[in-house]
Amino acid sequence: MRRKPQVLSPEKITCLNCGDRYTGSFCNSCGQAAAVEPFTIRSFGMEFFRNIRKFDITTTFFTFVELLAEPGEFVRAFLAGKRVGFISPFKFYINAMLVQVIFLSFLRNLTTDEAFSPGLAGDPWVQFFGLVSTIFWGIFWALFYRGSLKGVAEYAACSLYFSGQNIFLGTLIVISTSPLREGLPLTGTFILPVQMIVMAGYSFYFAKELFQEPWWKVLLKQAGLFLIYVILLSAMVLAYGTWLNRVGQ
Repeated sequence: MRRKPQVLSPEKITCLNCGDRYTGSFCNSCGQAAAVEPFTIRSFGMEFFRNIRKFDITTTFFTFVELLAEPGEFVRAFLAGKRVGFISPFKFYINAMLVQVIFLSFLRNLTTDEAFSPGLAGDPWVQFFGLVSTIFWGIFWALFYRGSLKGVAEYAACSLYFSGQNIFLGTLIVISTSPLREGLPLTGTFILPVQMIVMAGYSFYFAKELFQEPWWKVLLKQAGLFLIYVILLSAMVLAYGTWLNRVGQ
């Protein structure tokens, strides 16, 4: 009697997003694809070009809340392979800039106050400073917290989440203080120092949750990093001001 060929059952895969085991190309529970590309420099660049023109309000808001409540757990989950319900760091950073320009434009039209002009947020030099800031945090986190993550691309992803969140927080500060500008003309003078204080505090919170080192170590490292950041930013602003004066003469 002829034997029937033995059919091997497909090997089950553990979903990186929800942990369920399944067969096929997609998880039966959450729908995440079985093939998740490792987060590398190449995938970093591809994510940028794929998402630069997309905007997802719900996922962006969810990411903003998660980066306030549990930034370390959220970022580590993304880097570990979870994608369903998550927004990429490039997309989050770009959405933050778009939201900033939209709200500044709205306040400018509502109040006719030039301080809310979106031209500042859209100024190429301002965007350059923002880019340098993002690169700064990625590079120095890789140096100060070496070994906490797998590669330069992962530190860069963290810096994009961090910088995007700071743009959102800075925009919220401007919006929340806008009613005070008419009664207190000097309100605008204090916005930048308040934004810097919030950024310093959030950088400590973000780094402690993400890198999971003792709080005193993170405090010392972030204090040093923030001092270097302020010096670098001040030098760039001074150089920009000097250049503007020369062009104007």
